[in-house]
Amino acid sequence: PLIVTVGGSAGGTTVGVDEVRWYNPVADTIVAAINGAFNKNLQAGTKTAVQLSKSVYDEFGSKYRSPDQVLNANGPFDEPRFCFEFGNVFYQQGNIRQAAGQFERVRSLDPENLPVRMYLAPMYIRAGFPDESLKILQEIREFPQASRLEANSPDVMQIESSAYLAKGNLSNATAVINRFLTSQPTNESFLNAAAEVYMNNGIYSNALPLVQKRLLNSPTNSALLVNEGYLYIQLEKYEEALPPLNRALAVETNNNSALLNRAIANLRTSRLDEARKDYETLQKNKPTEYRFYYGLGEIAYQKRETNVAIHNYQLYLTNAPPETPEAKKVKERILELKPSAR
Repeated sequence: PLIVTVGGSAGGTTVGVDEVRWYNPVADTIVAAINGAFNKNLQAGTKTAVQLSKSVYDEFGSKYRSPDQVLNANGPFDEPRFCFEFGNVFYQQGNIRQAAGQFERVRSLDPENLPVRMYLAPMYIRAGFPDESLKILQEIREFPQASRLEANSPDVMQIESSAYLAKGNLSNATAVINRFLTSQPTNESFLNAAAEVYMNNGIYSNALPLVQKRLLNSPTNSALLVNEGYLYIQLEKYEEALPPLNRALAVETNNNSALLNRAIANLRTSRLDEARKDYETLQKNKPTEYRFYYGLGEIAYQKRETNVAIHNYQLYLTNAPPETPEAKKVKERILELKPSAR
């Protein structure tokens, strides 16, 4: 029979699948065997982990190409370690609701499992249930075995503030971030996490001073310099965006993010020749990127270079996915410049 080990490497007992099925006579799959082994120990009040031999893993790998196929053919796992593993696979595939279902089962079967709550809390935000996320954070804080570090980590700050922002409560989100930053004013992990929360939610004016604070200690950090330039652009402060972007490119000449943001800032400040130079450099490196053709088309349009503008606008439409935000404007520009296209 296939071998299932109950109890992990320390003190575990090895039983055959047929023996496990004695506890669940209708079971005829490996999954049922695993569930039966775990359920037996759960009823006995024993903390267990069910482990499969390599031959069983090989059988899963040879028969099934996805976790969905495993579950459809065998039924769901009801053992926390396997639920956690399947939840992680679903999460990596972007199947948030399926992942949450697996993680919730772990939460129910293994009430002392702290890591699964750190997975679940941000997933509920993404799924549109921020109140559930806040409930899970409260559970984490009440865990007897949760260390002070875990309950007061940058991840917890990020999750809690993001949950309040998902509820539309900027005041509470800011209070959460300020509380953490007050206790850790120079901690770069907290500063980075807070800036990321604000940037992800479009609150650029709050993110900018946090990025600038990090730059005080890392003035040549090209990623931070690009972020500062990007934030100035989002705040429509195009002149202010240029110095950090120039510094970023002095540190890292081939930084495409810095080049693109500098091209945008130059275009918005009517430095058309400088913008064209950056867009052309980007276009040579990545000739199918439609955003570059849009910029080149806009530069040619402002310089009244009709044929060049039409050429770049058409390349934009060729390479861009359907219904981009700029597509309507590009089509209107082509009609304006080329009346015969009507």
